[in-house]
Amino acid sequence: MRRLLAALVTLACSATLLAAPPGADAGPPGRWTTVTGAPADLGIIMRPGTVRTADGLLHVVYGRKDATSSYSIRHVALTDTGATRYASTVVSDWDTLTRDPRIVSTPTGLRVVFSGLRNGDTFDPYTSGAVSYATSDGTGAAWTLQSTYLSDSTSAYADYGLGAVTMSDGSTFVAWALNNVVRYADKVVADPRAPEEDASFSLSGGTSVYDVEVARVPGTDQVWLSWFALSSTTPGERGVFVRQVSPALGPIRRAPQSVTRYAGTDYATQFSSAPALVARSSGPVIAYPVGYPNRTRIAVWRVGAPSVTYLPASPDGRLVDLSVGAGDRLWAAWASGQTVRASRSNPAGTAWGAPVALGSVRVDGNPSTWSVDVAADGGPADVVVGTSRQLVHQRVLPGLTLGASPRSWDGDRRRRVQFRATDAGAPVGGVVVLARGQRCTTNATGTCRIRFGRSGPRRFTATAVRAGYTKAAAGLRVLQ
Repeated sequence: MRRLLAALVTLACSATLLAAPPGADAGPPGRWTTVTGAPADLGIIMRPGTVRTADGLLHVVYGRKDATSSYSIRHVALTDTGATRYASTVVSDWDTLTRDPRIVSTPTGLRVVFSGLRNGDTFDPYTSGAVSYATSDGTGAAWTLQSTYLSDSTSAYADYGLGAVTMSDGSTFVAWALNNVVRYADKVVADPRAPEEDASFSLSGGTSVYDVEVARVPGTDQVWLSWFALSSTTPGERGVFVRQVSPALGPIRRAPQSVTRYAGTDYATQFSSAPALVARSSGPVIAYPVGYPNRTRIAVWRVGAPSVTYLPASPDGRLVDLSVGAGDRLWAAWASGQTVRASRSNPAGTAWGAPVALGSVRVDGNPSTWSVDVAADGGPADVVVGTSRQLVHQRVLPGLTLGASPRSWDGDRRRRVQFRATDAGAPVGGVVVLARGQRCTTNATGTCRIRFGRSGPRRFTATAVRAGYTKAAAGLRVLQ
């Protein structure tokens, strides 16, 4: 199956995205707003790519269908407030383009990596099927399609997932899969039709590899790949896998719990998009679905760790993305059913903060969430969601958890309630807790107390607020 934009399902051009009014700043906390202009045909398997440059701009690239057999890659740059700074076209009027253009930052600017067939002319060099790329300065305001390529292999136009990452010397490492073969390269090629070949490894003949992702461990040239695989012949090749491919080829490792024993057979559950792979200074981390026949939750594995963590509130997880933020903390954004959520980990990556619900995105009144991307290297996390018609953006702050002890008591006497505010299990000081007209501020242990007077039966809510966090709440109850 060739995952080309040409195979996208086309929806009616009159589709309307339910978001904030045009002209509003894009995506402050609590609101989705459109960042790609008028509705267009993005289809349902398109995957946007993002990268943040040193000036704080978040660059987003995505593919779209402009007409029959006419596809383009578009770019938009967002400021730290979410407003659009630049909107530009990377390439246009190609017969086919792969669903997942990648954008990376290099020492000389920006690079968009993709593949496809520009037209049916076999003498056109951009109809070779190799990995192509376009470059820009750091703004992304204008793009130049390069006459060289990033692969010798000419199968990338039909790939089952394309990944790219910048190496320490500024070169671009690319990887993709087709059928049971994973290919990867770190080179610039003048003529992809020459009798050369890229590095590769193959799985069994009955195995199909999908959704290749690439990550480089910071400060090194250690590159890891991940993929999802189905196999009709080799049960050990089903599931989600990772492998180091540079500077040396390492063993293939299957992610824990990425297959489920069901009715005597091992089954792997696939996302609507790729498992998410990132690399921290301590090594690679991957997120993927768990459970069969239903996806019960999303697991996050620090490769090599003896156990996994689970994203909170992630039943029926369809989509996920990871990003590395300040202090090496992980950010995750995911779609559970049609609800998009985000959460930040502790510095060790062993616990997750309260999930922040960002809501759902609809087209013509129907849920339409087909891709999720998160970028957290600029402070707060920026979440970009792809619908069938547009990309929308929302900024999210980490979630607080507010605990209370006791949560219920008899109202015939006064009661002192202790509150505790935490972030991924760690205490947070300076949090203001408000309840029934009273307040307290948490200390370094994350705790403070409020004394409530006598009252009749009632339920009420305590809220916790602190700059830099999403508001938290705890329900309290006065009994008879």
